[in-house]
Amino acid sequence: MINVIKKENYKVSEWSGGVTKEILILPEEGDYAERRFHARVSSAVVEVKESDFTELPGVHRFISLIHGDMELHINDAEPKILSPLDIVEFEGEDKVHCVGKATDFNLMLKGTEGKMHVLPIGEKRTALKEGTVLIFAVGAVQVRFSNADPVELSTGDSCVITNSDMDYLIYSERTQNVLVVEIEGE
Repeated sequence: MINVIKKENYKVSEWSGGVTKEILILPEEGDYAERRFHARVSSAVVEVKESDFTELPGVHRFISLIHGDMELHINDAEPKILSPLDIVEFEGEDKVHCVGKATDFNLMLKGTEGKMHVLPIGEKRTALKEGTVLIFAVGAVQVRFSNADPVELSTGDSCVITNSDMDYLIYSERTQNVLVVEIEGE
């Protein structure tokens, strides 16, 4: 199944440092505030110069910078200075301090397997026969499928492919990459 989620349809919530847009939560009846989810994909606008991440024990996290400046201080390790589309993984119980105003893209996994990666335009991939693939358009793109009509995504929109092993590739004349999330068994 293919589902397009337009950026204006994301669930928006405010937090002390800005705004978060929930793009996808699994299962669909999940609730982030109550910590009832297996997977959550979101994008946050960080409007303050410094902030601390919420501790989420038992959650494996991925974060990528879409634009702006972001320096992550995870526990006592050397700071990680992110460039656009860099991806950092960490655990929900880690102490994470963020310096910089930015827009980021996040994947949280709780009791399930998955990953986040950058997909270059024009590289063919196969979706998950048993799982979910979410394509996040960093810029305007077209998603072309082996056995379905193409889908147009504006900047910030997402395309979700569920339980289908169809091939897909991304086409764009301006954007070079998209962010892709793969969640197994959802």
